[in-house]
Amino acid sequence: DWIVECRTNSHLSGGMRAMYRVAECPQSRQKRQVYDSLNEIGSYVEYIDENPKIRSNIEKQAYENIRKPVQEPKKKATPARGGKLREYFVAAVEEEWEYAPKDRHLVLGGSLMDSEESKTFVERGNDRIGTRYKKALFREFTDASFTTRKCETPQSRHLAVLGPMIKAEVGDVLRVTFRNMASRPYSFHPHGILHHQDKNHMHPGSDEDPVYPGNLMVYEWIVPENSGPGPNGFNCTSWAYYSAVDPVKDTNAGLIGPLIICRPGILTDDGGRSDAEHEFVVLYTIMDENESWYIQENVMRYTYQPYSVNYQNRDFITSNRMHAVNGRIYGTLEGLVAKNGTKSAWYLLGMGSEEDLHTAHFHGQTFLIRSDTVRRGDVVDLFPGYFETVEMVNDNPGTWILHCHVDDHMRYGMAVTFTVTP
Repeated sequence: DWIVECRTNSHLSGGMRAMYRVAECPQSRQKRQVYDSLNEIGSYVEYIDENPKIRSNIEKQAYENIRKPVQEPKKKATPARGGKLREYFVAAVEEEWEYAPKDRHLVLGGSLMDSEESKTFVERGNDRIGTRYKKALFREFTDASFTTRKCETPQSRHLAVLGPMIKAEVGDVLRVTFRNMASRPYSFHPHGILHHQDKNHMHPGSDEDPVYPGNLMVYEWIVPENSGPGPNGFNCTSWAYYSAVDPVKDTNAGLIGPLIICRPGILTDDGGRSDAEHEFVVLYTIMDENESWYIQENVMRYTYQPYSVNYQNRDFITSNRMHAVNGRIYGTLEGLVAKNGTKSAWYLLGMGSEEDLHTAHFHGQTFLIRSDTVRRGDVVDLFPGYFETVEMVNDNPGTWILHCHVDDHMRYGMAVTFTVTP
């Protein structure tokens, strides 16, 4: 049994989900075993379909294979031929997050307190939290002891609130050792990678089996071809992972990160791409701190008169809805830097609720985007649960604005800068 649901937060919270069942009869099970065997001997269905004689011989061999005694499945998944084991150690940790590390308005200049619009989101007061919030974030560690956190690098600095960039190729086994170092149950759910019911069974009313505070869970997925780039796509495609115990509250609390799936042979030994010098991830979302698990704790910690706060007050609610890119507002995100003449891959993620319809506009550069055709542009449309990949050659040195073209969203802080160095 599986869940189909709307990824717009307000729709999901309102009940827009259903269960569906994929039934398996003996004939379909036998057919699936045949095609599993076909894959094991390295044959592609497209090639076989065009060669009936080859198909007949291979099917005969496959049927001989399934007559053999059934063996118990191994505890560890095995990569496909040529695939690798990609292993990550990720924890949910609770931290104080600063949405605006610098008090400077990107467009107007001057202090963020000088503009009534920006002041709404940065002022701290009797019933205002300000720009600092307790959040739960995905953070990467060096090994299963979870004693040493991986250091931030110039390449990862721009991720900010996001978890680490997790990458794999089609045919790989992706293993994530997840430890919950937070104070409430969370999980690790990859959007776009198929899993088997014996690994993560989905129950009505529950998105994931929770990992309780202090506990550890090892997740494994074999990356199938239909999780990777399409036939006309770039060499890598973008997805997201997030905690799905309560997807709305978990993601607003901060538990989300990028998942990148590439064609075989694209990733280098150090996890970079062989066909692009730079990779950037940008998440466009209105982070609604009112929907975070920590809203009451943040009120108690940061407001001056916490016991007088009216949680239903419209202005209070508005002040906690951060129009952010990677968890930063008003151009305070750092690390989007590329060299002139190089190639950059951009992974754009959309999450959130009904108002999260965004148009990410690149100033100073143009990109290529692929679907059925290849076209050039400078604006990407995003909405909740939608992920897009574009690529560009950085050919115009300077510091440029990357912002949402929805007027209110930009005025409320949804803009960053990226730099192309000479």
